[in-house]
Amino acid sequence: MKMLRYALLCGIAVAAAALVPVTDTVKSQTGPSIALQPFVSGLSSPLLATNAKDGSRRMFIVEQGGVIKVVPFGTNTPSVFMNITTRVLSGGERGLLGLAFHPNFANNSFFFVNYTRQTDGATVVSRFNAINNNTVGDPNSERILLVIPQPFTNHNGGMIEFRNDGGVDNLYIGMGDGGSANDPNNNAQNIGSLLGKFLRITPSLDPNPTTPYTVPSDNPFVGVTGADEIYSIGMRNPFRWSFDRGGSRQLWAGDVGQGAREEVDIITLGGNYGWRTMEGSICNPNINGGVCTPPAGHIPPVFDYSSASPSARCSVTGGYVYRGTQGTVPVGNYLFGDYCTGEIMMWNGSQQSVLLDPASFNLSSFGEDEDGELYACNLSGGTVHKIVSGTGPTPTPTPTPSPTATPTPTATPTPTPTATPTPSPTVTPTPNPSFCTPSLTVSEVFPGSLAAFQSISAGQNSVTVDPVNFGVGLQGYTVVSSSNAVISIPPFPPGTYDPVTATFTIPNPSQPVDFTLRASSRQNAILIRAQCSGGPAPTPTPTPTPTATPTPNPTPTPTPTATPTPTATPTPNPTPTPTPGGTCTPSLIVTEVFAGSAAAFQSITAGPGSVTVDMVESTTGLQSFSVASATNANVVIPAFPFNTTSPVTATFTRPDPFQPTDFTLRAGSRTQVVMIRAQCGTAVSSSAVRMLVPDVSFWLAANGMSAAASDARSGSAMTLRTRGSLF
Repeated sequence: MKMLRYALLCGIAVAAAALVPVTDTVKSQTGPSIALQPFVSGLSSPLLATNAKDGSRRMFIVEQGGVIKVVPFGTNTPSVFMNITTRVLSGGERGLLGLAFHPNFANNSFFFVNYTRQTDGATVVSRFNAINNNTVGDPNSERILLVIPQPFTNHNGGMIEFRNDGGVDNLYIGMGDGGSANDPNNNAQNIGSLLGKFLRITPSLDPNPTTPYTVPSDNPFVGVTGADEIYSIGMRNPFRWSFDRGGSRQLWAGDVGQGAREEVDIITLGGNYGWRTMEGSICNPNINGGVCTPPAGHIPPVFDYSSASPSARCSVTGGYVYRGTQGTVPVGNYLFGDYCTGEIMMWNGSQQSVLLDPASFNLSSFGEDEDGELYACNLSGGTVHKIVSGTGPTPTPTPTPSPTATPTPTATPTPTPTATPTPSPTVTPTPNPSFCTPSLTVSEVFPGSLAAFQSISAGQNSVTVDPVNFGVGLQGYTVVSSSNAVISIPPFPPGTYDPVTATFTIPNPSQPVDFTLRASSRQNAILIRAQCSGGPAPTPTPTPTPTATPTPNPTPTPTPTATPTPTATPTPNPTPTPTPGGTCTPSLIVTEVFAGSAAAFQSITAGPGSVTVDMVESTTGLQSFSVASATNANVVIPAFPFNTTSPVTATFTRPDPFQPTDFTLRAGSRTQVVMIRAQCGTAVSSSAVRMLVPDVSFWLAANGMSAAASDARSGSAMTLRTRGSLF
């Protein structure tokens, strides 16, 4: 059973009026066999794969955080083409969302991007120059074409692309309706607003333009009431769309629905695609009880499909009309998919069919190379795959998994080793008093939390959490309280799908063991209470109040990290901090685990005996806060509401006030994570601290994250579908 994933709001919608919409769900039918051939891995949230149309056959990959990578032809090793992460507000449905190369890029070196601006969340469409024979982009060459304010944090659209119309190279821009639910300002039907539209402009190619663009004279509202840039209206969120490279170069768009229908449209000059009155081929169920009259000139979708509960589908990912030469699918058929299920589907002109249903695949975008072959981006997996025939010779790389039948050796040898552990159980009874396999009680913090976990199991002196092999993986695994157990949780990459095992030792074998762990996967969290009897009943759960969290001190297994601190022993003596009985105000070094992580945090500050994390008000809030390692510090992190945007303060004491203190905290907000190293009396370069942490506090300006953004967080979360939404 597939788990519901966060909805990418991708795509666009429109169709020729003569076409009859198909309103059923996707029919099960036999289509061409396709496979996914690995192309590039190790990416950070890839949102688009495209080419420069310059004959180089390079592929360019857009990462949500603000980096464009380039993959030379014949390789699968990317390098950085341009990095503008400092300008990009990334997370949720925001980020670096679009990239388009001018059709004459080989000669004029111009390329264009669509991103969310760091300061206020507005959409920015800009022109940049490539340098060094078009091998890298120059981040200092930006010329802004358009800035469009965004009233909410979602429905930003993002795709941009060129088409030659009558000899003029025009840039098309897909804009979402501005966000929240049900388009509260009716932007999509308001011809005075650029939101909820397709826009068409002609960018200036002047090196230093006084006017960044002009407007084609046949745009529908030129010379009359309405914004001149508008090409068509009535869109909800055209995140991913494309031009057919054959025939009349029609614009095919996937417009993400709200909770009932996902649609694909052919966008035409002056067309009205119906939102917010229409959702796909039906009336919007959330307005006027689902009874409506379609707006004048409404063009129904070419086809749509259901995303209403209990369907696992939730967000159409617009694709491409196949025009390749390798016969992957029949030429002229349209490939598209659904972000939440990862299915790759095909429209043959009359029917939809599912071609591939890969596991662990968040289908954020399709892509097209210079030969017309297609690619698929996996947002959470950090990979891009080439779509190849599942029957032809091309997928010979996919047979390589069959060599993973080499586990056949593991089949025969491993049974015998697994037989050898059986004697070790006979050994365990001898140290029986200090070993146990705990009984587990699992509580959901939020309804539906357990769906994020494959299994939660107890072993000898261990508890293992195994997240499901798709979705967002394990984000946090921490100790809440413990009694008569010293618990160690190994480091793990946030978002891992691999099992993570916490181990424990029992200081007093004659006493019961009782501890609680917290495991989380973004919005899903569980509490795991583990108990072993040994003396009195499991009443020791009150004893967690001694917050045996100090027991993580035994995890001075990271004492290697403390190795710098011995050299710091001279510094503690001068520091006056020992005088107040071991209290000190630590210096902080904050490290981003992922690029852009720090954007989720308003501030990270140190006080006497404390470290406080304060979340940006407009984000998802604090997901996890835990101790990674500690030397000469008993650290206590209070219980806090999952997703809180209020400050959370960890306090600590110094058992030995004359020794250095060195501990590391881990704070996470979904996939945004920082490591906070706090030190007192250690020999750390103060210049390094000042560089990373001015005035012993790490501050991120949240300019522009105003009431509108805050309202969006509360309003849209309540009114949008419960699956959540990314794009």
